[in-house]
Amino acid sequence: MTELILLWTILIFTVFVAVSHIKFFIKYEKLRKHTESEYYIDYVYKTQIMRVFKNEFEFQAIGNIERGKLLDTGALNPFYRWALIER
Repeated sequence: MTELILLWTILIFTVFVAVSHIKFFIKYEKLRKHTESEYYIDYVYKTQIMRVFKNEFEFQAIGNIERGKLLDTGALNPFYRWALIER
């Protein structure tokens, strides 16, 4: 009986480790495909992107966005601004 309990415990642990490895691999693939920028950080929600950037990098962050795609902008604090962009 104890051998059966030990066998099931090992089996459950092995399945848990395999699933967690697959989950972290998929998450790593998403992070690797995301292009990072030194000028801004993007927060994505459905069809909108909120881009946060420092005041001095405004041109690099939103300079090449079409006029109709830029929905709104504002200030987070004296050092950072945000822009709401349509995908």
